[in-house]
Amino acid sequence: MTGVLMCGVALGVGGFAAAATGMDHFAFRQGARLAFAQGIVAHALDSIGASSEQEGKIHDIVAAKFAEIAPKPEEHEAMRKQALALLGAPTIDRAAVEKMRTDAVTAFDAKSKALVGGLLDIADQLTPQQRAELTAEIAEMPHHGPMMGWGGFHGHPMDGEGQHDSRPDGD
Repeated sequence: MTGVLMCGVALGVGGFAAAATGMDHFAFRQGARLAFAQGIVAHALDSIGASSEQEGKIHDIVAAKFAEIAPKPEEHEAMRKQALALLGAPTIDRAAVEKMRTDAVTAFDAKSKALVGGLLDIADQLTPQQRAELTAEIAEMPHHGPMMGWGGFHGHPMDGEGQHDSRPDGD
């Protein structure tokens, strides 16, 4: 569950706030990211037999968390400018740099709490059996690679199912 939501959130976080603030050039990219994330979530939910009611609630949670934790491009740019100004100053203001660092950690912590809250909200929508099935599938993903976990490239020489000897003599 964590892997699915984190993957979806990571893909969508980049531009959601920009789209929400009306920055048209980010809107298409964000819409595509959210659609991709929702597709991953839908595939995961289908693989564990989630009902359409469960899927609807979970998709709403994912969309809401995208909006909540998305970076704001204007804040990122302001922080970048502040960092450059602090580092380019004739004298380094260590207290100002430390405040900037703690502010960034505080913002990350708030978004991390929102992400974990979203994961728990999603987990609440699933039965214990569904959570166990999804957890087992996610645990297997590193063995198959990100594209091989749910309907990916099975039978590929590197997926462990069809170990193929690439040496011409077979030794």
